[in-house]
Amino acid sequence: MKTLDPTFQNTIAQKITTIAWCWLIERLDGVKLGFTNFDLPLPIDGVSYEPTTGFAPSADSTSEGFQQNDSQSLAGILSSDQISDRDLLAHKYHYAKITCFQVDVTDLPSSLADQPPKYLEVYQGFLGKVTQSDRGFSIEVRKIDYLLETEIGKTTSKKCGHQLGDSNCKVNLSNYTENSAIASINSNFDFIINGSYADGIFNRGWIKFTAGANAGLTRDISYNNGGQIVTFQPFPHQINIGDSVEVVQGCDKTVYTCVTKFQNLVNGDHEPHIPTTDQAQNNPGAS
Repeated sequence: MKTLDPTFQNTIAQKITTIAWCWLIERLDGVKLGFTNFDLPLPIDGVSYEPTTGFAPSADSTSEGFQQNDSQSLAGILSSDQISDRDLLAHKYHYAKITCFQVDVTDLPSSLADQPPKYLEVYQGFLGKVTQSDRGFSIEVRKIDYLLETEIGKTTSKKCGHQLGDSNCKVNLSNYTENSAIASINSNFDFIINGSYADGIFNRGWIKFTAGANAGLTRDISYNNGGQIVTFQPFPHQINIGDSVEVVQGCDKTVYTCVTKFQNLVNGDHEPHIPTTDQAQNNPGAS
């Protein structure tokens, strides 16, 4: 049973209350954003909770155990200056912590750390998949207990499980990165960069814009034919000739590529000699 501040407990017990819903989003980079369904901004614990119609409390609920409705969506229009499409597409809200709670607008808590609390926490979770359309955005919300259902840990694979250039792989990406600029444009996912490159050298790599409307945004590369780059997903903003980019060569995570391209087998995570299920069951002595 939740223990609340007696005054707040009395307020929520009334038939007519001054209760408002609030949502606190805490990004991994330390940025905190507050939203409320109240008509005026609510200052709580150093965060101004901005009035918005983009978050609907009707869909929020609490339950025991693992329920399908524990994965919810907060749908809304991009009316808040605090949330930009650039930040959404740059994944700045990926795994951001979200706390949903109720407060009395006539007696706001000075801190969310107050004990007993002068607010009612509805749930905590984190933001998952972000979907954007012409009408606005939808952010998937997963409750904390979703993590208990998620399989974690290392799995065996014939291909390497490291991300190229990470602390386990240890490949120095600067040796495999090309600085170039846009030479011509077929679409926002198909364009040509300056320079001469071998076909396929950027396959499964990535490209990052360092100037222009897409500055700071990265997309994975499907394939390259010379200087032609084709990405899996389009860039969201207009691409202009002359925009500067960084292009990183790709890795197909095979032993052959690790040895011949990166000379990095000692740090590889490959397990190519693990027998498959069919091989394990192919017992000559079995009837």
